[in-house]
Amino acid sequence: MDTKLSLGLIVKNEEKVLARCLDSVKDLGLEIVIVDTGSKDKTVEIARRYTDKVLSFPWINDFAAARNFSFEHCTGDFILWLDADDVINPEDCRKIQNVDYSDKNIIISDYIFNHDEFGNDDLVVPRERIIKRSLGLKWHGRIHEAIAVSVPAYHADFKVHHWRQHSSSERNLSILENIVRGDNALPGSIAPGVDA
Repeated sequence: MDTKLSLGLIVKNEEKVLARCLDSVKDLGLEIVIVDTGSKDKTVEIARRYTDKVLSFPWINDFAAARNFSFEHCTGDFILWLDADDVINPEDCRKIQNVDYSDKNIIISDYIFNHDEFGNDDLVVPRERIIKRSLGLKWHGRIHEAIAVSVPAYHADFKVHHWRQHSSSERNLSILENIVRGDNALPGSIAPGVDA
């Protein structure tokens, strides 16, 4: 693959799942950029086993801000984003390697957000997954952040599997309460229960 791919990850207290995520994409030859938003466990130690681009970003109750920070430090032609509890299976990694990137801007793939009790795909959501860096697109939304797709997008046939390890309800509720109150997030301000 001639196209250089970067991986942008934002993490906090993900020691149980981070290695699994990074091992799943190790054959893609990625530049890996990991942004830690205040881990208290071994997340940073694990991250440094995979890359020397482990950066710190103060949690400000804003997922888009953290993800934009990760993108700003990627140097690849395209940026793949994942969460620490995501996994890409080997056959899907091969599909990523075989994409013709020459005429692509945004690549959408199926995000298997939930699995049934047998591990089968249960909730499938198309998501912008690989973004051409030179477009300079930004993430928006302090919670459930997304990139507005304003250019033609290509829907690839690879999948990303989300294997959620913990509930994010308390964290998300705290962010939503801040939004309703009109609070402006300040660097270093962490609402109780917030976990990036």
